[in-house]
Amino acid sequence: MSDSRTFTIPAAQHAATAETRPARLLKALAQNPEPLSTPALASLLAEPGQRRRLLASYDRILRQHEQAGHIEQAGHATQGRGRPAIIWRITTAGRGWLDDHDKAPDLAAAAAAEAQRKTEQARRAAAERDHALDEARATFTRQTPRTSRKRAAHQLRELGCTLDQIGAVFHVSKERIRQDLLWNPAARKA
Repeated sequence: MSDSRTFTIPAAQHAATAETRPARLLKALAQNPEPLSTPALASLLAEPGQRRRLLASYDRILRQHEQAGHIEQAGHATQGRGRPAIIWRITTAGRGWLDDHDKAPDLAAAAAAEAQRKTEQARRAAAERDHALDEARATFTRQTPRTSRKRAAHQLRELGCTLDQIGAVFHVSKERIRQDLLWNPAARKA
């Protein structure tokens, strides 16, 4: 058997299983009850490419999984001349990693839906705030009494308007709006 042999599988099947190579290797180990050597994994996965490069890539990936505790060496297989192939076995940590890896798309979709919901909520809040500011501009003037200005400023502040935005409605500074928000008319009369 030549090391430069090319294995191919139909493109549609390869695209349908567009997972990462580390995940495919772990799944292959998890689906087989017997431990597998690197060449056996290469034959099982049948990825397109030169066999020597695939074996080197698989060895590197499997060593990384071994360092992470996902797989362990189960022995060595001697096949002809050259160094013996390592036989690999998946661990419980590797099965847990696979479970988490399989759940990742669902978690990502849920996070994207939550982000979309928050974006929509922020957009609605901004539209409500802009509408309230437009109404306030049409209603209030510079001569608006301080108690009315305070009441309106509190309502606009609850909608998330900045002190600058509220000050622009009443044609006063943001410092004056801040003072109005802190002002208690009952305390002065006492």
